[in-house]
Amino acid sequence: MQEKSIYINGERVPLTSREYRILELLSSQPKKVFTRENIYESVYNDDSDTLFRSISEYVYQIRQKFSLYDINPIKTVRGVGYQWHD
Repeated sequence: MQEKSIYINGERVPLTSREYRILELLSSQPKKVFTRENIYESVYNDDSDTLFRSISEYVYQIRQKFSLYDINPIKTVRGVGYQWHD
């Protein structure tokens, strides 16, 4: 998997390509709540149920990386999905 990166406070934060695509999707429409299915359809190119369940794990990994900077731009909307939160 190709590595991507973003910069927070001038520091490089490495992301997997899927983490990057999830961030890109969520931040593209900050007011929209994306279901795991929405994210899956936008980020993955296959039909693996295992990958569908891993969306939560990718969001967790993104949050871990952002927590080093005391920020959490991804809001969980219980029972629905995820939303970008500035």
